[in-house]
Amino acid sequence: TSGDMRQRTDLNLAASKRLLNDRLKLTLGNNFELDGPKTSNEQSSYIPSNLAADYLLSADGKYTLRGYRRAYDEGVLQGYVTETGLNFIVSLDYNKFKNILKKKKKPNEPLTQK
Repeated sequence: TSGDMRQRTDLNLAASKRLLNDRLKLTLGNNFELDGPKTSNEQSSYIPSNLAADYLLSADGKYTLRGYRRAYDEGVLQGYVTETGLNFIVSLDYNKFKNILKKKKKPNEPLTQK
């Protein structure tokens, strides 16, 4: 680095749309440099730099598959980075933090109605 302090101001805007009975969520976004030094490696185009698609594998939202493409400036050393990936997400709800560490108890006997 040159040892000079650099300041930047970026704006990130995104919009999303739900489809297929709310099982698919598409998100489009873009980064805009408002102030500071411009990155020379960034390629200007009309394609949004941030894309994501989330698909709920289960109706309750416990299992989700996410594909994404993200572009951002990593600084002077690494420059402009484009990251692409696929995630498998498991979402669990707990009322208290200590419940995360407890194992679920298996019922000993099935319940019978009298």
